[in-house]
Formats: sequence, structure tokens, C-alpha cells
Amino acid sequence: MIFNMVGAAGKKPFIPQFTGKAKLVLLNGGKAGYMEFYTSGTLTWLDDKVPPSVDLFCVGGGAGGAHGVYYSTDSVYYAGGGGGSGYTSTVHGAVLPASLEINIGAGGLAGTPAGAGGTTSIGALCTAAGGNPPTTSRYLQGYPVGGSGGSAGGNGGRGYANEVTSLCRGGNGGTNGGPPSNINTAVTSTSGTSQGSPTTDLLGRVHAGGGGGGRGWYKYGTTTKGPAGVGGASDFIEGSGQPPYNLEASTPGGGYGGGGAGGDSTSSPYNGGGAGGQGFAMIAWGDYSSAMVNEGGSHESSSY
Repeated sequence: MIFNMVGAAGKKPFIPQFTGKAKLVLLNGGKAGYMEFYTSGTLTWLDDKVPPSVDLFCVGGGAGGAHGVYYSTDSVYYAGGGGGSGYTSTVHGAVLPASLEINIGAGGLAGTPAGAGGTTSIGALCTAAGGNPPTTSRYLQGYPVGGSGGSAGGNGGRGYANEVTSLCRGGNGGTNGGPPSNINTAVTSTSGTSQGSPTTDLLGRVHAGGGGGGRGWYKYGTTTKGPAGVGGASDFIEGSGQPPYNLEASTPGGGYGGGGAGGDSTSSPYNGGGAGGQGFAMIAWGDYSSAMVNEGGSHESSSY
């Protein structure tokens, strides 16, 4: 769908046109603005009037969370790790052609193994890879390792046949470019890595938390739940990763590129992980500082 807007006093500002789903915001009477892209499509400009330079931001799709998996060699179910969020990329002062393709990366599917997130790109000027899925193998009899990404996913807890509750904890997903919090302290293990830098966009909003790791179960007289991992937070709800099949367990990473949540260590069908969240892209031009989240400036906006 293509949308046009005319600025104050009938003057024509820089007007991007897009064939997919997007949101256009004009600022300062149309002298500045930004556009957010939620699907893939072609970007052009009204009357071929392109800003002399623009800033760009991309975040890739989040990886899916792993299902819980059973290993017959030790008769133990292992919870799935959380998916890593999409990586982010920021480019300042880019020069755009009159027309270019924008691709929004899809979230990775949950599974054993889970799928990686898709790549987001604004032409060849800005590219952000999708998050990586967690491992589904045991690690030193511990727990499956969460996925790497912009913010890493939490490790899955281990099911256990007696009261060793410390082995059953699902790790928390990373937030804002950070590592996970893998709270299973009983076993020395690796974890997914993060990009190590903030996942904030051009307006200072946080994207793409890592997915939380699935909880383990243990049995001591009766079967008992271990704590599930919490997904990394962000400033968005849309584009979040998905929860596991068992909705009361681990939580996904939030906000355009978030990682999927890890599944339980119980038997099917309750052990299913969640899919990753879709990617996101945006461009901004002129003095758009009034729209930044810490500025609180007013603006005129339209979606399409």
C-alpha cells in the first residue's frame, strides 16, 4: 500500500512510498521524519525527491526456542534452550538511491533443532543477521545451551530423577545486547553469546530480548516443576518471540526480533518451544531528535 502526505502550508516534504506495511511519521512540518517497516517491499520517494542523507536501523528475526528432548542413554528429559534475538545494525549518513528493496527477516521456527531467524536488510546499505537457535544436546550432563544473537537466549533446565532442584532451573534470556542469566549454578556450562552492544534503534527504543530457557522437572515422591526462564524485555510487544506450547512455562524475548521461548523437559506435547519474532527496519532523515523517546517531542504520524 502506498501513502502520501503533504506537510505544513502545502509544502511537499520528503515523502517515502512503500509497497508493504509501514508507518510514516513527519516532523517539523515535513522537513524531517522517519519510517518503520514491518514487511518486505520496495521503497521509493514521491517525485524522486530523496533526502540527501538518512540514518538506518535493522534488526534480524529472532531464533526459535528448542523443544524439550529425551535422551535414552541416561533416561533424562532436557528442557529446550531459548532462541537468541536478532542482531541489530545501525548506519548513519547513508545516501539512498531512488528505489531499493527492504527485506524483513522472519522469526525462526521452534523445533528440535530450532530454526535461525532471517536476515533483515535495507538494500545493501544496512544488514542485520537473524538470531541463532539453541543447541539441543546435553552439555556436561547439564543443560542445552541457549542461542546466540543480539541478546542471547537462556539455557534450558535439566529434568532429574531425584530432588536436585538446582539442575532444573531455566536460564533467563539476555536484554539489550546482553548475555543470558543462566541461573543453574550446579553445573558449569557455556551459554549463548550476545552482540555485547545496545540493541536500541534510532529513537532510543530497545529491541529484541533473548528467549527464556525451559524449566526442568524433578521427581521426589511426586513430580515437581523447576523455575522457567524469563525472556529478555524490550520496548515493544509487537514482533516478540512466541511462548512455548505450555503457556505457563518459559517466556519469549520481546520486541521485533525477540527469541522464542524454550520448551519444558516433560514429555510431548507439553515440551514444545516457541517461534522467534520477526525483524524490523527503519529510516530517519532531517532533525528527528524531537521524536526520540527521551525527548518527548510531539509529532504527526500515519500508518499504512
